[in-house]
Amino acid sequence: MDEKDSWRVCWIVGPKTVISSMESAGSFLEGGANHPLQIAAIPFLDPTKFKNEAKSLQRHFQAKRDYVLKRLDKMGLKVKVPPNATFYIWLDLCHLPEPINIGLNFFEECLKEKV
Repeated sequence: MDEKDSWRVCWIVGPKTVISSMESAGSFLEGGANHPLQIAAIPFLDPTKFKNEAKSLQRHFQAKRDYVLKRLDKMGLKVKVPPNATFYIWLDLCHLPEPINIGLNFFEECLKEKV
């Protein structure tokens, strides 16, 4: 299965009142997963399958993160604290010329360049 064919099915563990509220919110916001999709997701609850899937996702996002960090470095854009466990990267813009040394201005220029 490639990325365009992926599913998003979630589960929650907690007090009944919290779960009931989450069900209502989920149903209201996006309708929730249909029954056949829920049935098809059951094998993924197997601990071995789940761990393998989690490791695969971690490798995938690590490769993306590492690629972006290398590209930013090649472009001379500084990352003071590279992420270890996430793919969120906090870029230091202070060395860039005005006005793109401010987050919102930088973001708007990135949009213009279709970044």
